[in-house]
Amino acid sequence: MPSNPKPPPRIKLTPKKYKELCSQVWGKYRGICQICHRDTMIPQYHHTTFRSQGGSDTIENIILLCFECHKEIHGGKDAQKLRELAVKIKKEEIDAKQM
Repeated sequence: MPSNPKPPPRIKLTPKKYKELCSQVWGKYRGICQICHRDTMIPQYHHTTFRSQGGSDTIENIILLCFECHKEIHGGKDAQKLRELAVKIKKEEIDAKQM
């Protein structure tokens, strides 16, 4: 019986390093929400794989959202659809980078 491979260990940054990562994410997206494409007045750094599910503090796992989209992604009526969209956006971004 084949064994299930273990997922890579979760990368958890110190508060200082996490703040630096958030600055990189902000610069990468130029302050634009990746769901609605509006300026983020109150930037939200969303983990596409939630920390509670083993998601890491890496630029590959974080997407910039505005407050409204982040609130919706965590409990709005279209939350599941928005989470899937965020994952799709990150996957396309990573795939394009590898080309």
